[in-house]
Amino acid sequence: MSRATYEIAHIESELEDFNKAQREYRAFYNVWPDHPDAEKALFSRGFILTENLHKDSLALAVFDEFKAKYPKSELM
Repeated sequence: MSRATYEIAHIESELEDFNKAQREYRAFYNVWPDHPDAEKALFSRGFILTENLHKDSLALAVFDEFKAKYPKSELM
């Protein structure tokens, strides 16, 4: 189930349905916060929020959470 949720988010992003993509990444991260792809899901959601949906204040909150949870991430 986790893999399917993550892949749906990725596909929605490729189809440029960014609102659905960010919701799927959020759902994935909320349900499986310790999954190996959780780091990428959280970052991807923040990226979509700022770059594609222009919801900078919401993206900032996501990136703050990302920074707190993954301070040594290569995605920083």
